Amino acid sequence: MIGNKTVLEAIETVTQYFEDGNWVALTILSVFIAIPLFRAVRGAYVGYKERKTNDLKSALEIEGLSDDVRFVVQESLNRTYFYRATGLSGDHYLRTKVREFLESTRGDVSIFGVWRASEYIDVEDGKLVVRFSWYDKIHYYVLAVSSFLLFLISIFLWSALIYVWQGAVVEILPFAAQATLCFVMSIWFAWRASNHYIAEYKIKPAFKKYQNCDGAEVREAANEQCLER
Repeated sequence: MIGNKTVLEAIETVTQYFEDGNWVALTILSVFIAIPLFRAVRGAYVGYKERKTNDLKSALEIEGLSDDVRFVVQESLNRTYFYRATGLSGDHYLRTKVREFLESTRGDVSIFGVWRASEYIDVEDGKLVVRFSWYDKIHYYVLAVSSFLLFLISIFLWSALIYVWQGAVVEILPFAAQATLCFVMSIWFAWRASNHYIAEYKIKPAFKKYQNCDGAEVREAANEQCLER
């Protein structure tokens, strides 16, 4: 109840600023209000997912559950936890391929690395591949350049803040808010661009190495069988 009351008071304050035409204060307060609202919505969504997972776990404890239903429930749980760990949503075949790949790397590629590159990972002709569309390639460069430019802008704004530090709060807050926002967006864009970089320059070569080793092992096994004959 206290949290709801605080949110309502904040909304009333924003409304008052809107009526007074105080756009600087309105912008700053809107940012601070958006953060707890986002956390509340995210918390509700996570709670819903947890309840769904707990329901599936409870279903497995039901006596007399048919083997077909038990298999489907167990498969749904496997997909859920596999997605949380790797960011990939796939069937048993994909999960097996990813597990075999991670085992073959001997720690060179982590689950966290697969999770960061998950949006570019796919299965093609029974093989794990990293696939980029033309949009992904353009998006990568846009993110990288935008991150660099926003970082420079944030430095400029923080420098400008020094000159107005002795001024009124109304003069200081816009510089501080914009500098912080540009810096946060710079970090976010850099993170998104680094996901593409990891996928292209770490995961993709590792996939190719894994596929080549897998093919070599198959050929070696076939040769051994021929020699035994």
